[in-house]
Amino acid sequence: MEEDKFTYGYFIGKLENREISIDLAIAKRFLILLKEIVNEDDVENVYIKHFEDQYKKEIYLFCSKEIIHINVRNREFSFKKIKSMITEASFNHGDGGIHNALLNIKFENGEEITFNNYKDNVAIWRQDFYEVIKDIYKSL
Repeated sequence: MEEDKFTYGYFIGKLENREISIDLAIAKRFLILLKEIVNEDDVENVYIKHFEDQYKKEIYLFCSKEIIHINVRNREFSFKKIKSMITEASFNHGDGGIHNALLNIKFENGEEITFNNYKDNVAIWRQDFYEVIKDIYKSL
């Protein structure tokens, strides 16, 4: 169902309703800064590593001209824009089950990002992030 698709708006709604576990000490500040820094209309895909972990989370926002990597550790968070050209992207359906995907993205600056919905998140979120990985690959 399209309304359940893991979009940026869905992600923000989950944050606002505190359905995404982020340390309460930073949750409000994080949400305010996120809305100030990120143009919602520019975000095409959202991928989260460690969705259920309150103290450790990596959020990737795939925008039309950049990837924004947000790193949340304990009570600190940082934003990093990746504007380097993608030189290679590979999608593999893994052997961990029907909803197991691996996406590896390489950039011209040598940086590399790997998404593995089976290892990055708990079972309840694997299917959702399997679909996100496919959408990211299609959009590259």
